[in-house]
Amino acid sequence: MLVALLFSAGLGCSSSGGGAKVSSPGTGGDATGTGGDGAGGSADPTGSGGYTGAGATGQAGGTGQGGFTGTGATVNGFLIPNDHPRLFWTPDRIARAKAWYAANGYTPSKGTDQDAIADQLFMYMVTGTASYCQQAISNASQIDLSSCTPDKNGCDNARYYGEVLAATYDWCFAQLSSSQKSTFVSNLNTWFTNISQQSWGGVPMSESNYYFGNLRNEAEWGIASYFENQTTATALLNDALVTRYANDFVPASNKVTYGLGGLALEGEEYGRYQGFYIGALIFPAISAAGRDIFDETSYWKGAVFNRIYRTPPQRTMGTLRPGWDAFPFDDDETWQNGSPADQAENGTFMTAAANQWNAENVGRWARQWISNVGADVNPAAAATDVGGSLKDFSSLPLDYYDGGPRYLIGRNNWTTNATTYMFQMGEHYSDGHVHQDWGQFQINRQGRWLTRETVGYSNMVPAYGGGSNSVDTNTGVPHNIMLVNGTACDGTGDRSAKVNRLESQAGYVYADDDLTPLWSSGMVSHVEREYWFIRDIETFVIFDRLVSTSASQSKTFLIHCETNPTLIDATHIHCVNGSQQLAITTLLPTTPSSRTVVNEGTSSNNPPPSQNVTYRVEINDKPNAATSYTLHVLQAMDASGTPLSPTVTDSASGTPTSGTFTVKLDGSHSLVINKGTTSSGGSITIGGTTTNLRADVEPFALGSDDTPIWGP
Repeated sequence: MLVALLFSAGLGCSSSGGGAKVSSPGTGGDATGTGGDGAGGSADPTGSGGYTGAGATGQAGGTGQGGFTGTGATVNGFLIPNDHPRLFWTPDRIARAKAWYAANGYTPSKGTDQDAIADQLFMYMVTGTASYCQQAISNASQIDLSSCTPDKNGCDNARYYGEVLAATYDWCFAQLSSSQKSTFVSNLNTWFTNISQQSWGGVPMSESNYYFGNLRNEAEWGIASYFENQTTATALLNDALVTRYANDFVPASNKVTYGLGGLALEGEEYGRYQGFYIGALIFPAISAAGRDIFDETSYWKGAVFNRIYRTPPQRTMGTLRPGWDAFPFDDDETWQNGSPADQAENGTFMTAAANQWNAENVGRWARQWISNVGADVNPAAAATDVGGSLKDFSSLPLDYYDGGPRYLIGRNNWTTNATTYMFQMGEHYSDGHVHQDWGQFQINRQGRWLTRETVGYSNMVPAYGGGSNSVDTNTGVPHNIMLVNGTACDGTGDRSAKVNRLESQAGYVYADDDLTPLWSSGMVSHVEREYWFIRDIETFVIFDRLVSTSASQSKTFLIHCETNPTLIDATHIHCVNGSQQLAITTLLPTTPSSRTVVNEGTSSNNPPPSQNVTYRVEINDKPNAATSYTLHVLQAMDASGTPLSPTVTDSASGTPTSGTFTVKLDGSHSLVINKGTTSSGGSITIGGTTTNLRADVEPFALGSDDTPIWGP
């Protein structure tokens, strides 16, 4: 049985906004649950517990962490208790956190920022010491969001401080004076209502970090203040959970060219806040109160798989950056600090997922990822983690497809020696952090980057050809794409690339991507890129079909190396990075008109940090023909290995659009590619067995056991 899955951007700095980081345990005991029957409801049969007391309407309770108790009201499909705390802290979670604290201790961060306030609130919940609340109340009272008026383009401070403001009111309610309570209600009603009206981060920008920061703030304040503040609380809850989540995000999360697949489209830095904002408190709170909000879309399970697949097989090797990397894309101003994968935002979301699906495979895979990477987790999530079993990744398919933005991510095996890749074949919607990287590929082997983009946010790199002119890192040249006449596609307007052919097989993966709609009219007639990855020889083939509007226009293949590449001869380049290398062979054009190596860190105007920089290789062709091709073989291998000697044979060299190219990689691996302006037919031979390439897109779905499934 196949269950339909979602598969077949804000401005300004972000902050984690919630507590110092702690390590999350990789294993633990099974959840048993403590909730009992409520009025009209019953305990969850799996032992996760229901909520008790008047107001329960029969929905299941939490996910292995008990449910809320006492009287209350069912609002938007879940119970809001009369008594505080209403947000996140069930009796079982409180007991679990106190036991965790007694066993592990915790040293809160100092200061007055959102992390310090979150720590003070956590310490109050696990110790009951009133002074922690008094510190949190004092610090929260200094926060002023009055500048966040409806006409502003987002409000950073609201994303930083919104959660701790709501939590201070709720968790420290007994410690607040009547005057302080009144001030909280007055200020937060005004501020959050104003922010809900801002267009930036509003509907339909559901891939923006502002969008989910605002959704979180509205829902948390609505729950925290509900019985003292029903009119505004109801309005904010409806905006967060109906207007934004149910009516906007959930439909978009299931659409091609939108969010289908679960990839956070703002990239490795800003995208991780999406899962963190919903996973730290608000979705676990709603889930424990009777509404299964995580499973109202398969997007969040897809987010777990994206985190797993986008993490290279080893910690980053070399001296540039510490910790675990992840495949980068879009604006990123913290890449140089290292450890993008094991940040607390990612660890906290994956812990929430492991708890939510504790008895399912996807939860076990989430817990395996946490154990492998050693990701940090915020204290409330770590202290309430129910623990559970791990499941290794060997039963997962080697490739994962995000059908919305059309990103294909995969590897040749699940060992720590794997070669991993990401093909960025589509484009984004509604996020705000977008680079002109359509058609890009990136490759990592054994923790070393063999080719990747130059990472940046409003940084400048030398323009095409090098020299003194500079362009932003969000333009095309810092990425592994193609150029026509030195120009990249712009992707503006309501235009979309199209993946026409796609298949994932045991021996190879293949995709065909029509990028023509993303180019400005008058520049090209057709642009199409095909990708192959042959797993046993860890070799990629990239084939571009380029039809320009003028025979005089040049065609360029771009590839980036983390270290200065070696130009072996006219058609061979080696990118050596420590113990690993990428051996690059240019088969078409047979003789490039020129090759230029550009250090992308040499701009005189705000260059990227040195840890982010790569060397750009521009392989140029002046074919004196409107229709032409570029064909490159990229072999991932040990630095001490012997490269392949690939060749290409043109069956009809005098006719540019008919006949075939036969690419021989070695004695047992070859490709046959049909010429022409669009892809058709073709075959691949591996170990003497020839297979015709698939003519359409292979279905991709989530099985009933949570395993992503390709085919038929």
